[in-house]
Amino acid sequence: MVTSSPVVSSPGEVLVTGLVIDPMAEYRSLQRRLLLFTLGLSALAVLVAGWRFNGPTALSVAIGSMGGLVYLFLLSRSVQKLGGTNKQVGKVQLLVPVTLVLLSTRWPLLQLLPALIGFLIYKPAVIISTALDLWIVKPAANSPSPSSNA
Repeated sequence: MVTSSPVVSSPGEVLVTGLVIDPMAEYRSLQRRLLLFTLGLSALAVLVAGWRFNGPTALSVAIGSMGGLVYLFLLSRSVQKLGGTNKQVGKVQLLVPVTLVLLSTRWPLLQLLPALIGFLIYKPAVIISTALDLWIVKPAANSPSPSSNA
C-alpha cells in the first residue's frame, strides 16, 4: 500500500513530498496466499483420502489439516510481531503438533499417520507458493525497456 505524505523540515514549511510504503502489505499478501493454498491442498487431500481410503482416515487427515492451518496462522502471527522488543519467534505454535499426537493416542478414531500427513500439508503449500513466485516473474524485472533498445 503506497500513500503520499509531505515531509516537513520546520513548522509551516513543506520541502519534499515522499511516498510511504506499507512494508507489511506484501507480507500480509503472502500470508493470505499461503493460508489459501494450504486450505485448498487440505480440501484436496481430504477428498482423496475419503475416496481412496475409509472415513476415519479422511477424518484424521481433516483434523491434521486443521491443525496445520492453526499452526501456520500462529506462526505467521508470531513472525508478524518480530522486531522492536521481540527478537525471536514464539513457541506457542509448537503446541499444535503435540496436541495432535496426544489426541491420536487418546482418541481411537483419530489415526496418527494420516493426521500427521494432514498437518504437514502446509509444507507443500509453501513450496508451491514459492515456486509460483519464482516462475511468474514480473515483466518489468526481466525484460528490457523499449527505450533501452534504441
